[in-house]
Amino acid sequence: MDKLNLIVTSPKGVLLDETVGSVKLKSSDGYFGVLPGALHTIALIVESDVVYEKGGGSFSFPVKGGFAEVKDGTVTVITE
Repeated sequence: MDKLNLIVTSPKGVLLDETVGSVKLKSSDGYFGVLPGALHTIALIVESDVVYEKGGGSFSFPVKGGFAEVKDGTVTVITE
């Protein structure tokens, strides 16, 4: 099964760097999911939890908003 690299970063440095099966983000237009093989996307995200699936479990990481880019199997979230 294909995987995604999830990176959450801020001006303080990398906050999270995980290999995951899927990611769910909340943009200004609502929630959207990212699966392996997703097309290049850039989105404004709002304060919420980044939810990701890993090893059969579901995990979350709170962010205060920012931007998300999906590109080449990597989801990069830039937040405060």
